[in-house]
Amino acid sequence: MSTRSNIEITDGTDSFMFYRHSDGYPSGQETLLKFMKLIQDKKLRDDVQQCAGWLIVFGHEEYGSVSPEKDWKVGAYEPSIDKHGDINYFYKCDILKMTIEVYNPDELIGTITKFDNVDVLKNIEKDN
Repeated sequence: MSTRSNIEITDGTDSFMFYRHSDGYPSGQETLLKFMKLIQDKKLRDDVQQCAGWLIVFGHEEYGSVSPEKDWKVGAYEPSIDKHGDINYFYKCDILKMTIEVYNPDELIGTITKFDNVDVLKNIEKDN
């Protein structure tokens, strides 16, 4: 069975939500680390509306070659209007505080503040 998750990109005021149908476990979130590291390094803007779309681009790259003719999804991350009821994990990426809070799915199980080491994801998964 797939491990589903929601990802919220927020600046404390505005938010944008995404749904990930599979590979939603913490050690599968290297793309979120990459996304947050690019914001931290000022390569992406710390504005929800201007940076959130990049998550779709990175999810598309993660899937490889996809097209509307053969795939029903654009990639690993889908825009979502709400938190899904079937998720195993919830990730809250605060682009001003520069944190990723990891929930299972409603209980906080870890907070990430360094985005250049994937071991932090594996440790959260191992400890929970």
